Amino acid sequence: GQLNVSWSGTSSNSPSIIGAYGSGDAPILSGTNTTTILQPSSSARHNIYVTDLVLRFATNSVVRVRSQNRNWTITNCVIENSITSHGLSLDCQFFSLINSQVRSNGNSGSSHGMYLDTSGSGTATNYVIKGCVIHDNSGDGIKINSGNVSRIENIVLDGNTIFRNGNNGINNEAAELGRIVNNVIYDNGGTYDGWAINLSDNAGTLE
Repeated sequence: GQLNVSWSGTSSNSPSIIGAYGSGDAPILSGTNTTTILQPSSSARHNIYVTDLVLRFATNSVVRVRSQNRNWTITNCVIENSITSHGLSLDCQFFSLINSQVRSNGNSGSSHGMYLDTSGSGTATNYVIKGCVIHDNSGDGIKINSGNVSRIENIVLDGNTIFRNGNNGINNEAAELGRIVNNVIYDNGGTYDGWAINLSDNAGTLE
């Protein structure tokens, strides 16, 4: 089914937690004719912590967190099987994806594991993607896109394993003041002749 987050946490130190506890298999949120599995119900939901879930099967992006939302963390989750779009579609502030799997999303070169974008508001900043496994997505593993609005500032891609995506492992068109460190990237571009890391002419300053 679909989870529309209609509340906010108190602060970044006291977030609202969505997830599982105890032992056993992770709970599964799954849809077939569902547009998106996890998203805010409005444009202002803050301080959300999602953990230990399997999110799968959406006709659009499996996870969609768009403009005006901030302080979202997803950890120890599996995000998979978007039918025609992205695993995650993001245009928010202060978002972290930690120790999660993003796999088998999309059906074309324009569908990506993660799609970071500023087309909604131009305020997308401060992303951390760390310790994740991102693979077998039809387009890029991670695409960073400016939407012709502004650059996406302060992105950290650290310690991820990115492989067997149809186009580029990482496609950076818009990151400014970012770091790409300690990642293992291999066997990408089998469908569209992409690269491990593609930096376009519009890419900003990276370490």
